[in-house]
Amino acid sequence: QPPVDAFVFASPEAARAAPWLPTIRAAIQACETLDMAYRDLAGRNSNRRIRPLQLEYWGRVWTLTAWCENKNDFRSFRIDLVTGLKPAGRTFGPEPGKTLADYRARLAG
Repeated sequence: QPPVDAFVFASPEAARAAPWLPTIRAAIQACETLDMAYRDLAGRNSNRRIRPLQLEYWGRVWTLTAWCENKNDFRSFRIDLVTGLKPAGRTFGPEPGKTLADYRARLAG
């Protein structure tokens, strides 16, 4: 893959997200859980074990939809707020209530 500095980014947030994207994409494809350190917009730090499900780009920020094993629920994370990320060494399968289809069904109401 080309180095991150070989790209032009639409925003500083997209540039901060770029280093994490290959790990996230690989984990989504392999159904591999990730251990993530995260600082939310209020500056609160947390450590999460997540099942990454979907990346989305909103023109300024990348977000990750994931099943958060800590909260036992779906969560959306801004990738530019990730402070650490590594594979957790576990894979996951389609578990009822924890899939991307379940997330989309919940959004549809």
